[in-house]
Amino acid sequence: MKTSSGDIGRPVVDLREYLVMLWARKWLILLCTLLFGGLALAWTLTRTPVYVATSKVLVLPPQNAGLADALGASDPQAFINTEAQLVRSGPVVRSVANGLQPSVPISDLETKVRVAVVPTTNVLEIGYPASTPERAQAIAERFAESYLASRTATRAAMLRARGVSAKDDAGQVIQEATLPTSPASPQLVVNVALGLVVGFLIGLGVAFVLDARAGRVHGRSDLERRVGAPVLAVVPKDRALGKLQRPIVPTEQGKRTGASEAYATLATNVRYILSHEGLQTITITSSLAGEGKSMTCANLAVALAQAGQSVLVVSSDLRAPRIESIFGLNGGRGLSDVVAGRAPLFEAIERSTLTSVSVLKSGHVSSSPVAVLSKLESAGVLPDLRSAFDVVLFDAPPILPVADAGVLASLTDGVLLVHNPRKANSRAVSESRDRLEVVGAHIVGVVFNAVEKEYEPYYGSHYGAVYDSRADNSASTTP
Repeated sequence: MKTSSGDIGRPVVDLREYLVMLWARKWLILLCTLLFGGLALAWTLTRTPVYVATSKVLVLPPQNAGLADALGASDPQAFINTEAQLVRSGPVVRSVANGLQPSVPISDLETKVRVAVVPTTNVLEIGYPASTPERAQAIAERFAESYLASRTATRAAMLRARGVSAKDDAGQVIQEATLPTSPASPQLVVNVALGLVVGFLIGLGVAFVLDARAGRVHGRSDLERRVGAPVLAVVPKDRALGKLQRPIVPTEQGKRTGASEAYATLATNVRYILSHEGLQTITITSSLAGEGKSMTCANLAVALAQAGQSVLVVSSDLRAPRIESIFGLNGGRGLSDVVAGRAPLFEAIERSTLTSVSVLKSGHVSSSPVAVLSKLESAGVLPDLRSAFDVVLFDAPPILPVADAGVLASLTDGVLLVHNPRKANSRAVSESRDRLEVVGAHIVGVVFNAVEKEYEPYYGSHYGAVYDSRADNSASTTP
């Protein structure tokens, strides 16, 4: 599968992959959410509660026509708005303050009183906040009474000036202030809910920042874009697998596990690629050490052998060989000895006692692994192996630390890259791809290794489904 470098580098990530990233950092997001929710709760509990009581006053327009004109009652909206402002007037506020115990500064009364006009009515809502329900109720009632008394007195004085002795009431209280049963502020539920929301959003932001700094791969499609090859299998993380020193046989004791199913899927997909592209030799490598390439190589070999193919695994990681221990073999003559002419090729190949897989061990330590690997073709090793086995898998060193994998990749038919999302980031994957492209390697696919169980629904249990279906449809033609 070839992909242009422009397509490979394009940072296109779907929603499912963002969900994978957020799930991976769920504890961080939860911590931020609870932290800010707790801070909001603590802040709320330390605030002094404020109670608000409200009286409703019906403002009556003047009955005398001349007085109505003088007070601007011809425009009902302007009239009621003016009356609302007069609630804070000096005479009203001084009347409220007079005899109020404990006393409150006039400036505080002016700024704290709350006046609102009920829409499309002549009703004023007069409210006042205080630290106790009783105090709020008493001052709200005093404001309503003082306002009506002040405005009624003003109207009487204006009528007397016009020689009219009739009384003209300014209005009446239609709803007395009731005793508040709960504080208006702080609002415990609202503040905690807001704190939780803010904490959650901050947690999301921190998660995205950390993810950007880490440069992790966002799931299957992101990995495929960066490598330019399909994901052939997703191997779930299995702690028991890390402790084993032998491959998992997919049908071991008739019991199938998630990992064994993944290796069976990988084998099916690899068989399809090998048969349809005419490939035999595959280099299995990873960006960095510890991503699980050796165990992947061993399990793929077992699964292919169970499918009826003759398989050879070459322990070509001459610096830190693991294939021997995985297949239960002791040290001895191997690849380095064959290339140096110290041992015949087929005499150095052993059959594992654990499986039907043949193994060519790494051999005696070489001072120049790159030189040994670069002679595989000229020494006739590769041609002889191609003629003797259906599939030859080379367990190579990681790509980035040393040059060995690049040498093998240039000599074999294809490369299978193993990626562990907890070991290598996106930059390592991209650099690995670049190094393989430089040597002209053909990347046939990628294995997503050690995926956490809870992430599998996001990465998709159907990975490799395209190859599975094609392989099934062409099974009758597969050698």
